[in-house]
Amino acid sequence: MVTTKESLIEVVILTAIIMSSFLINAQGITAKIGNAKMILYPEFKNGEAVIDRKILVINDNDFAVNITVEPSDEYKNVMELPEKNFILGEGEEKNVSFKIVLKKPGDYNGMINVYFSKIGEKGGVVLSSRIIIHINGDNNVSNEDIFGNNNLIIIF
Repeated sequence: MVTTKESLIEVVILTAIIMSSFLINAQGITAKIGNAKMILYPEFKNGEAVIDRKILVINDNDFAVNITVEPSDEYKNVMELPEKNFILGEGEEKNVSFKIVLKKPGDYNGMINVYFSKIGEKGGVVLSSRIIIHINGDNNVSNEDIFGNNNLIIIF
């Protein structure tokens, strides 16, 4: 005869086995990047500002991942990415170069999006690095331009 205590133990063991099989098959993906935000003040000369930088992409998973790197709409026409798609092996990291060429002084704000996905699977994780660029068109900036006129104001 099966007792209630024995039935309860069997149900708990069976439930634990079923749940552990889901956990084993549900291997998640993690993602890391360096330089989550950049604030840049490039020099404007000869009618343009050129920014050559890198962003660190890190695979800290125990499996290889597909990486896709894309600029946001704000930078898609002014950013060059020599390497947009590649595979990072288990525990690998890579510095991904990019170049931005801007023809006008001003303030710019956009992102580089880094997509991480398991090989052969759709979906995954996306991380973004915000890139804020301030370009002053006049390289001869005086203290007056920065601090206003040279009048001394004392406030009590």
